[in-house]
Amino acid sequence: CKMTIQLNKDFIESLYIPRNIDSHKGSFGHSLIIAGSNGFSGSATITTNSAVRTGSGLVTVMTDPLIQNIISSQVLEAMTANFNETERFKNLLRKSNSIAFGPGLGNSETTLSLLEFVIDNSSSTIILDADGINVLSRKSDLLIKLKKRCIITPHIVEFSRVSGYSVEDINNDKINIVSNFAKKYSLIVLLKGYNSIISNGTNNYINTTGNSHMANGGMGDCLTGIITSLVSQGYTPLNALIFGTYLHGYIGDRLLETQEIINASHIIENISIYLKDFS
Repeated sequence: CKMTIQLNKDFIESLYIPRNIDSHKGSFGHSLIIAGSNGFSGSATITTNSAVRTGSGLVTVMTDPLIQNIISSQVLEAMTANFNETERFKNLLRKSNSIAFGPGLGNSETTLSLLEFVIDNSSSTIILDADGINVLSRKSDLLIKLKKRCIITPHIVEFSRVSGYSVEDINNDKINIVSNFAKKYSLIVLLKGYNSIISNGTNNYINTTGNSHMANGGMGDCLTGIITSLVSQGYTPLNALIFGTYLHGYIGDRLLETQEIINASHIIENISIYLKDFS
């Protein structure tokens, strides 16, 4: 039978994977961030820097050639590539341990084609956010192709688009609707919002961290980077999603003790500091 679990710090500590003394950067995986378009370089930068700070061994951001130079100057510890480098793109898709797709890409046919290319040329876990979810709602047979290797992180309007349920229906029966959708398509869902819900279709988890002082642009991109990094480092997709979501909100709650507004850059600066609380 399905279980619903309220997340707490003890539960999260039990998921933490300690680092071996003889580990090297290859031990902590390669995260590929597919993000950004003209005017939306911030999304790609935030997602990438979050993945770096969370501890991926290597991070590469694949983006629009128009903004590659802008992003290169903002992501000092990551590599950059662009969509026109087809062979390099395919090679990165094969080598990466996890792939984030969606932040700042735009809800367009180009993004949909890009998603199909990514699905067809990779076998690792894909974390879909923002426009990655929006284009998915145009072509739901892609959900079948993503079986057993996908995390989606919608807010309620994005989830309404992809699931076909109205916002009102979802609000009236959140846990069951999210859980049934996750089960139907064999994927893991994070429905973002106050008391975010995580489900793999078997077990449901309710997040207990985070606050409305974090409600501003880039916060979802930051969370996507954290989750992607944890998958690369060897956490199961479900545990990465649970740990990442709790950690993201936990940092926001701790920062609220000393500041009124919390932006994505504040979270990024503090990821490594507050990860220590779970080790």
